[in-house]
Parts: sequence; C-alpha cells; structure tokens
Amino acid sequence: MSEIVGNLDEDALIEAFFAPLAPDLSDDVATIEPSHGRRLLITTDALLEKVHFLRDSRADWVGQKAVRANVSDIVADGGRPRWLTLTLGLPNDLPVSWVAGFARGLAQACSSLNVRLIGGDTTCTHSDIFISVTAIGEVDQVGRVTRSGALPGHLLAVTGYLGESGIGLDMVLGKNDDPRVDRESWMARHFIPPFRGSFSWRAADFHFLSAMMDLSDGLVQDLPRLCRASGVGAEVDLEAIPVSRGARELGLTAREAVTRGEDFELLMAFDPEHQESLRQLAHLHEVPFTRIGRVVAGKGVRFLEDGLEVEGIGKGWRHFGTSGI
Repeated sequence: MSEIVGNLDEDALIEAFFAPLAPDLSDDVATIEPSHGRRLLITTDALLEKVHFLRDSRADWVGQKAVRANVSDIVADGGRPRWLTLTLGLPNDLPVSWVAGFARGLAQACSSLNVRLIGGDTTCTHSDIFISVTAIGEVDQVGRVTRSGALPGHLLAVTGYLGESGIGLDMVLGKNDDPRVDRESWMARHFIPPFRGSFSWRAADFHFLSAMMDLSDGLVQDLPRLCRASGVGAEVDLEAIPVSRGARELGLTAREAVTRGEDFELLMAFDPEHQESLRQLAHLHEVPFTRIGRVVAGKGVRFLEDGLEVEGIGKGWRHFGTSGI
C-alpha cells in the first residue's frame, strides 16, 4: 500500500515537496520588494475537489491549473505575475503520491511562467482536497488595464478559441468515449490553459486597450461584468465567435462556446484606431485574435445572429446553485 498523507506531519510534507520550490519557507511571513515605480497586484482563487477537479484527475495537471488559472487575473490587468502563496487542505487518506504529482505540476507552471512560490499553509480536511493560491504581480503605475475603461464605439475582441476547456471537462467526466477522439489532449486543454502574458503586456505598454478581463465563467457571464464596470452595453456577433475546427468537429457551436467556462482567454475593449496594431501584435506573439463585437451606450449585452438578437443563450458557469462537476 502506498504511503498516505496522514502518515506525515506538516513540516515533513512541506520539506519534501514545496520547500524546493521556494527560496525560504523558514518564516510565516514573506517579504517582497517591488521594483521602483510599480504597483503590486494581488488575487486569490480556490480549487475544490468535486467542484474544479476530480480526485482521479492527473495531480500534476491540477497543480498546473492552480497556478495558471490564478495568474490569468494578473495578466488580464496588464500585470506581470511574480510570486505565489499556496494553501492546501488535504485529507488524511490522500496518497502522498498525489501530493508529489501536484507539486510537480506546480513547479512546471512556476518555471514556465517565471513565478515563485514564497509561502503558504497546509491543513487537514475531513474529506475533499482544498487548494487556494494567492498570486502577486507587478504593473507599471500607468500601465494597468481594468474593466472600467470601455466606451461606446469601442470594439470587443478575444484571444484564442472559446469553449475548448469545456470540451476538455466533458472528456474528464466521460461524456465522450469515441475512440477516435484525442481525449488526453482535450483534457490537457482544460487543466493547462494558455498563457497570454507576452501579448497582454505589450498591448498594455502601448496603451492599445481601454478595458480587459479574463474569461473564467464564460463570455455570457463575464462580458456583462465588464460592461457593468464601464457603465456601457455591448453587442456580440455570434458568427464571429472563434471556435476551433477541432471543437466544431465535436459539435461545439458558437452559442454553446460563449457559455463554457475556464478558457482563461482575454476579453478586450479598444478604440477602433488600435485594431490593426493589436492584430499585428497578436500575430507577432502567435496569439489568435478575433474581433467579436462592439461596445454600445446603455446597459446589457445582446447576442446577434444575422443582425437579429438571439434569445435563450445559456447563463455560463455559476459558482452557487450548482452541485459542481
């Protein structure tokens, strides 16, 4: 029988798996010295077993997701993620091999995205795994892009392809067992979202964007949040929603793609004069960039098809009132 978490004490667990990732975990307080003239950005996200992942999911992928989903918020503000703190709640019967895999994925993400684990906490839970990551980043004092700067007449665009993480989730849940489908690749897309930092930083540095956020709960949920923050409305052309060829072959439609969560792509508003510059910048950084609509005066978001408003678009991911995955 493999060793379980309940057989180790907290210090041994930290020493074995997380101390190698951090410069110094000997104190309960971490110190950070930001660069001169820059602001700190801080965000926290939690991942819960049975809500965001299943116990039998690859632990290294869960570690990757814990980092990438969190730093996405920093990137969506035009910031550069620098440091992480990690809180883990682990049940006593959890195999230590799961923790080792999780730490491996955490290390891979930290190395790839150039962020450092600098502290955290571990505790015992009665049943399910609980993960909370706090990401801290830096942004130039005049370079931050919030959700609140969109104006009527500005355009809307997204990076990447929408709905792909949702397809990966379907594979995790066993909703597609077609042997011709590369289930492993789709599941990896769910757990390891793309990192759009290089594109975001340059777009922010050049002041091309008026508003930006990441898509965590689906366009149908997140775009209204940007609109409320900016005091505007929006119109989205469903024909323009970027759905990859592979996703279309699996039956994903634009109407469904806007409701699927956890793509962690960027949603942007910008003055039309910057559209071509943004396209060129996206091409330079090999980031798919698609204009999907426009900002309008008033309130609310309208989804259009052939110029007519579409009724009955789903509501996207809701954190409450659902039983999880």
